[in-house]
Amino acid sequence: MSQFIQIYPDELLEEYEKLKAFKGHLDELFREFMATKKVKKKTAQKYEEMYFMFSEYVTKKGYTSMKRVKKVNVDTWAKWIRRQWGVSRYKEDECKSALRQFLKFLKEKE
Repeated sequence: MSQFIQIYPDELLEEYEKLKAFKGHLDELFREFMATKKVKKKTAQKYEEMYFMFSEYVTKKGYTSMKRVKKVNVDTWAKWIRRQWGVSRYKEDECKSALRQFLKFLKEKE
């Protein structure tokens, strides 16, 4: 049985580590944001769904700076989640509202 070793260029590994670290930081900020919210479980789940899709977007775009994240166009992101996950217009509106609140939280953290 043959074994293969896959070698990645150092730049690719560095970029991956940078993305991973940034995502961890963003996850921590989201947990902090949620700690400020006094919401029912169902509403909290809506925020978590929004964040899942938002963090996927941030990762796919390769964002590694808070400056880029804070400038995300909510409508552009909403179109992306509609294409990516086929969310309904109602769900899209819920997610947009939740994302605006999260982005406001991030901007106030400066």
